[in-house]
Amino acid sequence: MPTSLTLPLRAQSVYYDCSQAWKSQPSTPQQKQYSPTSGPPLVKHHSTPSANCLAIQSSTDTCAQFETSLQISTLREPSVHEINKGVWRKKIVAEIRGRRHGVHDSQSFSHVSINDYEYIAEAIASDDDQYNLSYTPSSSQLVVILPSPIHENFLMPLCKSMDAVFASMGIAPEYGEFMIQMNSTLNGCGTSGSQAKPLGQPDILVEFHDKESERLQLWGTEVSYSETREDVLFKLQDYVDGALNIVALTLFDIKENIRHLPPKESSKMFDTLNEVELVTVFHHNWVSAVTVTVTTWLRRPAGQLDLNDHDNEFYQCAELTPNADTTSLANVQRLFQHTLLRIQDMTLNHIDQLAAEDAAEESSSDKSNSDKSNSDESNSDEPSTAVVDPSLLACRTWVPLALLFDWETVMPYLQRGLKQTGYDRYSSWHENLLKHKALEMENSLGGGSTKRSRKV
Repeated sequence: MPTSLTLPLRAQSVYYDCSQAWKSQPSTPQQKQYSPTSGPPLVKHHSTPSANCLAIQSSTDTCAQFETSLQISTLREPSVHEINKGVWRKKIVAEIRGRRHGVHDSQSFSHVSINDYEYIAEAIASDDDQYNLSYTPSSSQLVVILPSPIHENFLMPLCKSMDAVFASMGIAPEYGEFMIQMNSTLNGCGTSGSQAKPLGQPDILVEFHDKESERLQLWGTEVSYSETREDVLFKLQDYVDGALNIVALTLFDIKENIRHLPPKESSKMFDTLNEVELVTVFHHNWVSAVTVTVTTWLRRPAGQLDLNDHDNEFYQCAELTPNADTTSLANVQRLFQHTLLRIQDMTLNHIDQLAAEDAAEESSSDKSNSDKSNSDESNSDEPSTAVVDPSLLACRTWVPLALLFDWETVMPYLQRGLKQTGYDRYSSWHENLLKHKALEMENSLGGGSTKRSRKV
């Protein structure tokens, strides 16, 4: 989990608000001040009456404290020249790109406006690393995760299963199609059909795209690996509150039983690997066993989707591994069936509504062009064939499979992801070790420090 770099301030706590664009500017331990165009520091704030501090998110295991000389006498809104949002955004982008693959704790940035988020997402869109950006408008918080092989591998069989089951529903292409959207493939976002925004959250989104290019967001699936369950639920609730058509939400929570810690420089292993040997044998746990929990929620027929609702009719939770709860998993599959039937009803109702609107427009057009009143009456009374289209009869009688996900098929993907994650961690750590050895050799050949003492 990410730790915090805490900087106590000798002043009252000041909060940066993107809408007001103002913030205090602390100095570094060397009394280096932020420039007038540097923008607000990349910080997460904690509110305490007497011990005010700024906390910088970090993926290291240390927490250092630095005193600052900041003195605040008055609180005022600086001019535009004092706060340069562009520089601040570039700092966030630099922080994101500065993370190494294999160090996969999440990064959190507070006080991020929607414009900041869109700028950052566009800036890193072309990077080789497929970052997972999760933005929560209500708290103005941006969470960035470099997806690990565990996360990505687990998503693959889930997406395949969903794609197959919705294709079996048999809706004709002229009415629309179901789309299984993922962060790695999605260019559009939400019902607006924007082609510039990534999906962000959830990881998988089932949408129905009708013939009018309207999108219904129906079912979201999130795979959580690096974040706490509380943080994930908070962001997911914020998402479903803004998704009016969402029918269901599913969360796969993956947690390592032992948190990974890389070998420290002071350890015996580090000294062993630092020695010049042809073959070096050592032992270290680069990845541990995981516990996977699946939770799914179904929206009540006449209400919002509430993630605090634990009524068994609309909520089920089960452990998938290592101790598979067969009874609870069966209940989860049952709720998946109810979810599919609800999506079927909502989709068909949407198609029927569009067909009725088309029939009404056609009838109105015929009515205005008719010269005879009796012809008008016959046209208005004519039933709509689009609403009862026989091509939709098969979809109306469709019954979902008893098992949406075959867990025995999913588990091998998870195991491969674990192995790859362990290797990535070792590879990243070993790369840093080689850099450390190269620096030591460079210093030894250079005879130590090359700095000349200043004459008095």
